[in-house]
Amino acid sequence: MHNLAAHFDRRDVSRGGDSVWKQLVVCLFIATTLASFRVRSVSELFAGGGMDAQVMFQALSWVALGFVGLYLFATGRADLRLLRRGPLFWYSCFVALALFSTLYSQSPALTAFRSMQLAVAVVLVISLREHLGSLHLFVIAYIAVNWILVLVGLSGCAGGLSWIRGVDDQYVALGGTVHGPWRFRSAFGHPSQIAVVASIGAIGLAACTSGRRWRVRGPIIAWLILTTILTVSRSGIAGLVGGLAVVAFGRRRMLPCVCTIGVVVPLLMMPDYSREALLRYLARGQSTEELASLTGRISVYDSAVSRIEQAWLTGYGFRAARRALLDEQAPGHGVVHAHNLFLESLTSLGVPGAVLAGMVLLTLAFSIWTILRRYRGVPEVVPVGWELCGMLVPIVAFSVLDSGFAASVSPFVMVFLVVLALTQTILLDGPDVVKERSWRR
Repeated sequence: MHNLAAHFDRRDVSRGGDSVWKQLVVCLFIATTLASFRVRSVSELFAGGGMDAQVMFQALSWVALGFVGLYLFATGRADLRLLRRGPLFWYSCFVALALFSTLYSQSPALTAFRSMQLAVAVVLVISLREHLGSLHLFVIAYIAVNWILVLVGLSGCAGGLSWIRGVDDQYVALGGTVHGPWRFRSAFGHPSQIAVVASIGAIGLAACTSGRRWRVRGPIIAWLILTTILTVSRSGIAGLVGGLAVVAFGRRRMLPCVCTIGVVVPLLMMPDYSREALLRYLARGQSTEELASLTGRISVYDSAVSRIEQAWLTGYGFRAARRALLDEQAPGHGVVHAHNLFLESLTSLGVPGAVLAGMVLLTLAFSIWTILRRYRGVPEVVPVGWELCGMLVPIVAFSVLDSGFAASVSPFVMVFLVVLALTQTILLDGPDVVKERSWRR
């Protein structure tokens, strides 16, 4: 990568607003392609019903993005150094294996498209270069779109669109009604996806915010934290709390520590009825048995293991286990993904896929540790190192209790790829790349 400092002169700063708007449009478009407007079930689509408008839109959009990625790659815009070592190297190996699995997949067309999406996403991310700071922008744009759809549904102004949840399907009280416990979600995001993206954004902004920046970023951080809480995603909430604790410890900020103690201690000392209300909130209407089984994940894991036993070496092909299950070519109980990074990798790509997924997380953690150790005397880099370290917590939590990055492109996968690229860029280009990043200003 060329020296980025040469590209941040006064003219670039003056055009920063225009650049932000362009990035925002791209972020919203990608989020739109990942939304779920489908009006027919997956089983109906697989049964020969053909593609509906949503599937057609997603397919054409990613074909177009594929040509964009090919253009960026051919014109030298992609920074291939990022793929030569570190976590992005192992992730590119994971993507290559996913593409190769098309040859033996039980659903070649589905595997080819999903793995192609991953490859295009990697090329787009490594072509961002000086725009890697768009991570926070993408998070804010994605969460804002979900809020808009939820508020439109609550207001009763859905205009007859079935993919916008109406008043009868949403309510703010988390106690539950005949419709079941309410969780913040929309066509643009499942609660777990929204929670992990919001928690990563909140942790990242909190880590690099100080002084007067709290006046602007403080309300945004509080909004992202509120979003995570409203999703009632236990993995997201745990990742958020753990990540903020890591940042507070690493930055030696006493105020967050005092605030955390001021919240935790009263919760431990609260009356019985308050503790019961908190437990009802976290239980989401589930029984004690369901909670003991990790929200039914024990049976999910059993189903995944039963599928792995039949194809443990190579898997069913990337994302093909879903098709195999629906076509009754694989055992299971209606579970279309394993809710665990390594089990999902084993199901899709076998032992090699699980090994590569593990190497991605290990090298990411090692890279972040290297940044903290190498640049501990550089004041501009230290906050970024702890920012990455804090964001690693919800990433790991989501990988343990969900499919993590071993799945199709999603808002989480896009954010995760930017984190990988940002980590490797700092290691390759040193402190100057942090000093000149637009998101640091």
